[in-house]
Amino acid sequence: MTGSQTGTEEKPEEALDPATERLRGKLVRFMIINLLVIFGLLIVVVGILVYQKAGQEPETATRIAPPQAGESVSLGSSPGRTLRLQPGETIADLLAEGRRITLHIKGRATERIVQIDIRDGSVLGEIAVEAER
Repeated sequence: MTGSQTGTEEKPEEALDPATERLRGKLVRFMIINLLVIFGLLIVVVGILVYQKAGQEPETATRIAPPQAGESVSLGSSPGRTLRLQPGETIADLLAEGRRITLHIKGRATERIVQIDIRDGSVLGEIAVEAER
C-alpha cells in the first residue's frame, strides 16, 4: 500500500486568498498593539507602587528624656504596672521604638538593659551588663 491508497499523503498548504491575508495581518498588528499597551500599563502600575513605597518614611526610634532619680516609670495603660528601681539605680538612657521601650539602667555596681512592651507593660527581656575586671 502506498500513501495515495491510505489517504495519509500530505498535501502542500494552499495559499490563503488576499482578503484573508489582509485580515490576518490586521489581527497580528492588533495583538501586538494590545500587548504593548498592557506592558506599558504594567510598568506604570509598578512605578506607582515604587513611588508610594519610597514616599513612606520608615518607623524611626524616638529618644525620650529619662526620668530623674526617685521617679517611677509607668508601664503601659494597665493600672499598677510600675518598674521599681533598686536603691542607687538610675535610668541612664531610654529608647522608644515601635511598641517597645528599651531602658538602660545604671546602679552603683550594676548595669542592666530592660525591654518593655508598651501595650501591656510586660517586661520582654532583661540583660545584665558586666564590666571586665
